[in-house]
Amino acid sequence: FNRMDKKLKVAVVGAGPAGACAAYYLAKEGHDVCVYDKENKPGGRTLGYEDERIRLDTGAGFFTNFYPFLKQLVREIGIESEVVPIERRVGLRHKDTLAEFEFGDLSTFFKLPFISWYDKMVMIWQTIGLTLKRPWLDIGDPGSLSVFDDESIAVWARKHMTENVYQYCIRPGVEPFWYFSCEEVSRAITTVLQGRSADVQFYTFRNGMSRISEALLNNIDFNGGVSVSSISLENGKYELVSDHSLGHFDAVVMATPATISKNIISNNLLPDYLIEFMHSQEYVANVHAAYLVDAND
Repeated sequence: FNRMDKKLKVAVVGAGPAGACAAYYLAKEGHDVCVYDKENKPGGRTLGYEDERIRLDTGAGFFTNFYPFLKQLVREIGIESEVVPIERRVGLRHKDTLAEFEFGDLSTFFKLPFISWYDKMVMIWQTIGLTLKRPWLDIGDPGSLSVFDDESIAVWARKHMTENVYQYCIRPGVEPFWYFSCEEVSRAITTVLQGRSADVQFYTFRNGMSRISEALLNNIDFNGGVSVSSISLENGKYELVSDHSLGHFDAVVMATPATISKNIISNNLLPDYLIEFMHSQEYVANVHAAYLVDAND
């Protein structure tokens, strides 16, 4: 869009971080942007749960120091003072043995009782190798990761490390925080995560991760509580429909899971390979259980 001289009227469907970021930069280029989301507030999968007693991040709950673009963006929109450092820990249990592992703290790794010293040396060797490749690994650049897009995390970890390392280091470092299964996801992302594990730092926003979306949409037309049901093209304009017509637009940005997009976009709007891709994607819902306990306990 930024190479176009003409001012466009653009609809963005989805007000999570992706949709909010797209809307922010489109508006910055001078386009007329309208954002729609089924929820009343921006945030998408970063929206949390809140009542009079507690606030919980039930979706994405943190960001890390290996997202340089996000760091720059936070500074640009003026919410740097709201960034709060946090610790990320997991509790591990095998039979009657309990252990705690904290990311970025090597002492907790060396104390893990479930894996042998051989397992630990294998893990360290692999981590050193990926750390050396770090300058060429960018989690935001699929091109740089494509060479690693050849097998799942589970297959790769079991082949190049050990079963214990996979069960007690790799899986706990991926599945509780990234919300996908090691059996189903490409090992490409793990190359970045493991390569940054030695100095990883975690952050959130003081009022929850949805704050980034709220700040990005601060001066943009946001329409919450609107479920877009269909998009069609007529006379060079895209019409968005909810329970009524939302208007006609020069362009549309879809920032929703593929499972939602495929039910909204008419098949004649996209090439066959994109339609096939959308229909091949599965959305994984998450279940969170939270317990309130007395502070003294």
